[in-house]
Amino acid sequence: MKINNKGFTLVEVLAVIVILSILSILVVVNVIGIKKGEDEENDKNVISSILAGAKRYVADNPNVIDGTEAEINVNDLVNRNYVDFDSSQKEFLDKKVKINICPDNNLKLKYVFEGYNDCGCDNQNSDVKETLCKNNKEAD
Repeated sequence: MKINNKGFTLVEVLAVIVILSILSILVVVNVIGIKKGEDEENDKNVISSILAGAKRYVADNPNVIDGTEAEINVNDLVNRNYVDFDSSQKEFLDKKVKINICPDNNLKLKYVFEGYNDCGCDNQNSDVKETLCKNNKEAD
């Protein structure tokens, strides 16, 4: 009597399934990490665009600053064509940009939005010229 030994054993099939499962988990985790990083970078780009739009708005409308601070609604910046960004970023529309006069230089303004600022006051005495700085907890 001849036994037909063609095919794979159950252990071999299970081993292949386990290996493929581990590989697919690694791929999914990496793709999620990449997507999260891209989302954070996109948010920073939108925030930078909003801060730049606020600067242009204040340059065109200097009377907005009354006293030492002011606020501008992002929706107003979008409606007046100072800012244009992806429509999927609607969570930013109801937020406000805060504008303060720098404490060390009354001629310089600091624009603050969503935990970031334009580095205006921070770069006054520095050779590094950043365009977007994370706010310090105690400063803002």
